[in-house]
Amino acid sequence: SLSSVAQHKAWAFRKSRALADASVLASRLKGLYVRRRTVARMPCADPDPRGYAAFEAAFEHQATQDQLRCFEEVRKDMCGAPYPMDRLLTGDVGSGKTEVAC
Repeated sequence: SLSSVAQHKAWAFRKSRALADASVLASRLKGLYVRRRTVARMPCADPDPRGYAAFEAAFEHQATQDQLRCFEEVRKDMCGAPYPMDRLLTGDVGSGKTEVAC
């Protein structure tokens, strides 16, 4: 519920509680991201350029510049990083997210 302007103590309490909660959340998120970076794995082998070209050619639609950029970013995440990929791919329905993620 909203605090009245006249309820300074209630507002100060809620504000300090929200700041404390945000601090705890930020600390937990930082710990999570540190743990994710300490999990090691072998990067996958870069795809054979001919096979990758065939995969791109099989893409049902003409890829947009954003999709092409996402293809490259996902490939770099999978093949160039020594830790598991952590990426969220978003877009409108029917925009080719599944094709990019495969």
